[in-house]
Amino acid sequence: MGHTNRVFCTKFLPEDVNVVLTAGWDRIMKIYDTRVGKPVGQILGPLCSGDAIDVHGDEIIGGSARHKDPLAVYSLSMRKVMTEIPFDPPGTNFTDSGNVLCCRFSKDKDRSLIFAGGSGRNELRVWDNDTDGLGRFKELGHINDNKGVIMCMDTANNGR
Repeated sequence: MGHTNRVFCTKFLPEDVNVVLTAGWDRIMKIYDTRVGKPVGQILGPLCSGDAIDVHGDEIIGGSARHKDPLAVYSLSMRKVMTEIPFDPPGTNFTDSGNVLCCRFSKDKDRSLIFAGGSGRNELRVWDNDTDGLGRFKELGHINDNKGVIMCMDTANNGR
């Protein structure tokens, strides 16, 4: 069975062009195999309202258009959320942040950075992608209070 509400994002797996992930307002990421023609799996996931999923190996980054827990890393093989990435720095309590509408892994070999942008405070943030393997996602920088919503973004092919 397909989605029960609007779909805002599709992403083909780089390792298998026959497999595509979709996400939208029903908070479910569907896994489709084009050779089968129907979903072959699903992951309870983000509330996507934009281009807010990206894939690298077994990792999926998913952004949600909500204040609470707007960014998470999912496992494709285990089909579940692995960790939530705190959108705001520890000790802060912005009531208007989050609402991720777009997110990406950097395109360097290790996909070492995570980018996310959205509404609320109209901000773009960047984190280290847990390169030490300890489950820590250190914020490396942000641009906030832009005049408009960050609806889409991309990164350079060379990872810089």
